[in-house]
Amino acid sequence: LFLASSKHGAGRHNYYIPHQSQIEAQHLLYASTLPWAPSMMFIKISIACMLLRIRHTRQWLIFLWSMIAIQIASCIASLVFQLVQCIPMGAIWNPEGHPNATCAKPQSAFISLYVNSAISIATDLIFAAVPFIFIRRMQRPLRERIILSCLMGMGVFAAAASIVKTTLVPYYGITGDSLWDAIDLTLWSILEEQVGIIAACIPCLKSPFERTLHRIGFLSRMSSTVR
Repeated sequence: LFLASSKHGAGRHNYYIPHQSQIEAQHLLYASTLPWAPSMMFIKISIACMLLRIRHTRQWLIFLWSMIAIQIASCIASLVFQLVQCIPMGAIWNPEGHPNATCAKPQSAFISLYVNSAISIATDLIFAAVPFIFIRRMQRPLRERIILSCLMGMGVFAAAASIVKTTLVPYYGITGDSLWDAIDLTLWSILEEQVGIIAACIPCLKSPFERTLHRIGFLSRMSSTVR
């Protein structure tokens, strides 16, 4: 959807794009943002489910199930706002074609973005920090623990992408050049999502990574302390 929107002018100044192409580009950009909340929700839930296998204490289970509940609630709230921010929905990408539409104020959209970004950053950092607790207790050389921490702490990079995206929010829409303004926010959202997927997958690829690092000499011997 994002690539298709670029075909219609996304990433270029509105001045150079025919009006109908602007509408189509805005429509596709809007559609490309809808999967973000469910994608981030499933990424965090998958990490939480993996962590559920590590410990089975009551406090641990309450903590992780609370994180899962927060992700589900955040996703639902984000999607509901995106879907009903304008009634009819077509006014989101074609306001001139729906002069009688009822839309939320821009400040409401900014608040929604800030809240979702704050939740995303917090959960990224929490899930990135949790493996450090277990790696710190491993009876392994410091170099190996640092390498494993880097591999299993990729969520920090997802949080960094979310922070950069959040800093761009105040500048969106202030020029009226919507196709140009939207591109940075969209790119950082996609980057955050892709890094999140990598972060969720890396713990499952721990053994292949260990074998590779052992083969090239970074690890002194195979380690299977952390699963």
